[in-house]
Amino acid sequence: MKNAVACILVAVMMVACSKGDPSEPEAKVMPTAMLERLSFELYSTVETRTGYGYHVFYEQDLDGSLFDIWASGNAGAALVSSKRQPEKFPTYWSTDGYEGGCVCLNTQSAGTLGGLVGKPIAAGSLYIGSFNVDKALSDALKTTEFGVPVDRQPLRVTGWYKYTPGEKFTDKNKNVIADRIDEAYIQSVFWRNTNDNGQPVTLYGDNLAKSPYIVSRAETSDLPPAEEWTRFELTFEGDEADAELLAQFGYSFTIVFSSSKDGDLFEGAIGSTLYIDEVEIEFK
Repeated sequence: MKNAVACILVAVMMVACSKGDPSEPEAKVMPTAMLERLSFELYSTVETRTGYGYHVFYEQDLDGSLFDIWASGNAGAALVSSKRQPEKFPTYWSTDGYEGGCVCLNTQSAGTLGGLVGKPIAAGSLYIGSFNVDKALSDALKTTEFGVPVDRQPLRVTGWYKYTPGEKFTDKNKNVIADRIDEAYIQSVFWRNTNDNGQPVTLYGDNLAKSPYIVSRAETSDLPPAEEWTRFELTFEGDEADAELLAQFGYSFTIVFSSSKDGDLFEGAIGSTLYIDEVEIEFK
């Protein structure tokens, strides 16, 4: 039983309200230009029980097509506790945006069972990609499948955030680390999505930081607490993409937000809250 619970909770860690309830997103290649402005205004609620559920986010093209590019650990959290309102999940839509609505990520307790298996917290997260809940019990690090194909190379990520760290930072054994303050984290990765044999290359929770196919990345070195909306800017560092391969959507892109930087290590502060809004991606 403990092993099963541990896998579910890892899925929660590793880690989608609105102007309307979006219809099912279309299955087609997403135009890269759609990533230039991400405002978090379109969402729907996945019902877990009657009257309960969690939020998923969408993006919309100029022709009205919807794309389900965002994912979070909410589906994993629902396996642990499904009887709760969207605002009680680690990732949800909020009216308190820089412009309109926004996404809110918060670090939560994983409950008694989480503490028993050394996984006491669940950090709120949102990323471009998908969450494969079927892997939650068999290979938790493969629940997070990052990225969407793009035909332009990213240069810079900007946006707005608010962040309040929780009061007590704890390690995976629930020990309070008195001199540590929780940190929010943002990273963006650009990589080649096929190998030399033409086989797909997917980044998961276990290789997002170390895959040899990564071309460039941008990440926060410091994202200080901020009570008011504050601008952030990340610049990509790395190599140049192959122009011909890029034109064929041979590269993929993701951006990841987390309310606790070390949430994947089950370290952080319960109550840490990160708001994100009006994210812009600058491409070549």
